[in-house]
Formats: sequence, structure tokens, C-alpha cells
Amino acid sequence: MKFLLFRVMPLLLLPVLSIAQTQPFNGEALLEDTRYLQQALYEIHPSPFRYNSRDSIDHLFATLETIAGSGMSLLAFEQEINKILTSVGCIHTDARRKLQKPHKGTPRPRILPFEFFTDGENLWTARAPLDTFHEYEWQKILGMDDYETKTLLGKLMQYHPSDGYNTTFMTRLLSRGANFSKLYQSYFDTDSLVQFTFLMNGTDTTITVIPKLPAQSAASAPKEAENEKKWDYSVKNHFFSEEEQWALLKINSFNPYKWKTRKFYRDIFETLQEKGTSRLVIDVRDNLGGSINDANMVLRHILDENFVILLERKQAPTFKYSNALSKFHFLLFSMKRGLECRKKYQRDGLKIKEFKVRVSKKNNFDGEVYLLTNGYSASSSSYLASLLKYKKEAVVIGEESGGGAAGNNGLYYTTVKLSNTGIQVRIPFYWLDYQLIQDEGRGVMPDVPIRYTIEDLKQKRDLEMDWIRANLNTER
Repeated sequence: MKFLLFRVMPLLLLPVLSIAQTQPFNGEALLEDTRYLQQALYEIHPSPFRYNSRDSIDHLFATLETIAGSGMSLLAFEQEINKILTSVGCIHTDARRKLQKPHKGTPRPRILPFEFFTDGENLWTARAPLDTFHEYEWQKILGMDDYETKTLLGKLMQYHPSDGYNTTFMTRLLSRGANFSKLYQSYFDTDSLVQFTFLMNGTDTTITVIPKLPAQSAASAPKEAENEKKWDYSVKNHFFSEEEQWALLKINSFNPYKWKTRKFYRDIFETLQEKGTSRLVIDVRDNLGGSINDANMVLRHILDENFVILLERKQAPTFKYSNALSKFHFLLFSMKRGLECRKKYQRDGLKIKEFKVRVSKKNNFDGEVYLLTNGYSASSSSYLASLLKYKKEAVVIGEESGGGAAGNNGLYYTTVKLSNTGIQVRIPFYWLDYQLIQDEGRGVMPDVPIRYTIEDLKQKRDLEMDWIRANLNTER
């Protein structure tokens, strides 16, 4: 299956240096952009009313027209657009302001010198990369600047969509690396100082002004040094090792490196068969997705029978909203899909193609499968997790996945540029129906739910792997 289910690229992971974001735009220009976006979203997106009714989305656009008609800043306009897109419930549909690259010698954007953790209701500092701020690590935050934590999280949780009614993606996103700091800067356009209200050590309230630092000074925590761990096989972002009673396949992202990953999977599944390994653990935590072809290379060695997924898209004037390069790429993409998908038909105003994935006849693993997921397991990771759970009865350990269990909007998308404000909105062309379960707007749910406490995080415990070792390191 030679196409991509694009990796989730949250808007906050992009540079936060925008132009004239507080400069007011006149109402006429904003109304024109609002109506253009509504038309494009309705004509291109394969399922804009899957999780909220058309009346509901219509009402949100009408409300935006009302408040935008008297003029508003670029920042405020982008925030309102993302509220609407959040209601669409598609992780691949987001808006971002026009960005400019900093010129050489220009000061880099400044972010807070912490990583953060949130459970969706409460907020804590986590790691501080500089010794200066270590005393504030793992402290509960009651407020930042003029916002209480509850209000603050309510705003930020609506700043990027999740799939359907998912409850874990945004909390995981905000709790990873410098994401919270970048999102806070992008949303509030704050200056170089931020006032924190801490509940220090669970008792005393302390108000502290924290300076923001250049982005590179507050980089994400260093990843686990994979080369320090013994792996039997490895290729970019893919790692495999054997234990006495089980084997571990860790996939940090799905890569389109066809021949490398094909050989990687062929080697490890051949090894599993030769050694008679009966338990395989697949770890896709913090894997935002990537190449669905890569995911299929795993599935075809594990599933017992061929399977078919549906690729659905609108019969719409999609080229109307795309630039010349995007049109050309989509033509090539569509022609290739047409050759790969032998059965095609139309239903309810949608063009539908059936794609069959054929299982491998050699080195097919027939043992027990255990899958580790969390809210950052999205797109192709959720696709893999859903197929393994419902077709292989894999045991899922961890959190609800960030991507949908029944299907996913994605595969190919266009970027619609609003002519007056320059805001760019990404809209996918396809809905992928896995044909497994009814869509209830949730991710792949765990069979063994895992919840971390602050103490677990401080001690850097890996509760999912602790469960694996406790339950699989036994003779059958």
C-alpha cells in the first residue's frame, strides 16, 4: 500500500514568530475570509459533520461573522477559526497564522524555561533544563498571568483539534517537550515575563515572575539514548529486542523508507519464527504517525487474513482551492491510487475506493500481541492499533489512542490560504474507513488502562513496561 497517512503536525510545533498578529483587520476582509473558509471546508473535507451537525457548524460560522464584522486582530481571528475546526473533530484540520522566518541576527522567539504536565484539569511544571529554575520543578500551577489554570487549559485545549471526542491527545501534546510553552506564546502573544502562581510543595502559594528564554535554551528533554540500549535490530526510528519470554518492537514513527523498513520487518519476523517467540510487544507510544505503508508492513506479518479499507472523498471541485503544485501532486497521487484500488464506486455523494492489504505468506506471526499506546499515538499509529485490536485480539495497554479507532481523516490534504489575513488552513481529502467498528468518535481504548501520578513521572517510571514485565516474564 504505497501512500501516506500524513503524520500529525500540530500548529504549535511550528515557529511562533508571526507578523502583525495584534494588528486589527477590517470587518469586510474578515467576513470575506470567513465565508471562503466555510465554503472550502464544506466542499473539500470528507466528513465535516461527522461529530457535530451541520446546523451546529453553521451556527459557529455565523457567530464568527457577527464578531468579525466589526474587525478584530489576526491572533483573535485565528483563535476563533480553530474553535470551529475543533468542533469538526479532525486532528489533521487546523489553522495557523502566516509565519515569517527570522532573519540572520534576529533574536529567536522566547519560551518558558520549563516542560509541563497536565491531566486536562490541573497543570504542573515538569523538567527545567536550566539549574536556575530547578526549585520550581514539579510544582502545581494555580495560574499564569491573568488566567487561572482551569481557564488557561480551557482555551489551549480548543486551540488544536482532536479526532472526534478524544480525551487524551491534547493533554499528551501539551505535556510533551516545549509544546506547552510554544502554544502559550502563540495563543497569548505574551511578553518576556510571565507571572506564575505556584502551590509550592502542596501547601504555600507563591507568586513568581519567570523570564522567558530563547527557544534553544529550553529545548525538549533529550530522547532516550537508543544507542545505549542493546537492540537486536534497528533502522531509523524502529527498534527491536528480545527478552526471555517475549520480544519488543518499538516504533517511534512510521517512515517511508521502503527497502530499509521492509528488510527490517522481514528480518525480525523471520527471527521470531525461527526462535519460536510466542509473545510480541509493539510500542507505539508518542508515535504521531507517518507512512501507512510502513504500518501495513507490520500488519501483513501479523494478521491472519487479507483486509480491505475504504478510501472516501467528496465529489468536489478540490482544485478550486489548491495552488498549481498541489494540483499536480494530487493528480499523480490520485492516478496511483486508481491503479492500486481495483474496486471503485460512488455512494451518498462520495467517491469510494477499496484497498486490499494482503498478508504475508512467509514469517507470519501467530502468537500473542501486546500493544502500548497513549494519547500521542495518532494517525497511522491508531490505524495499526485498531487493526491489531479488532482483527488479532491484541491486548492494548496504556491510554486511549490519539487517533480514531473506526477511521481517520487524512491520507492527502490541501492547504487553503485565506487571501486577506494569510491564515493557512489544512484540510484533508479522504476519510479512511477501517471497516471494523461503528464510529463513536473515540480512539483505540485500552484493555489495561494505565494512569500516571506526579510521583511516577518524577521518578521516570514506565508503568506500561512494568506491567509487561510483571505479566509476561513467566512461563506459560
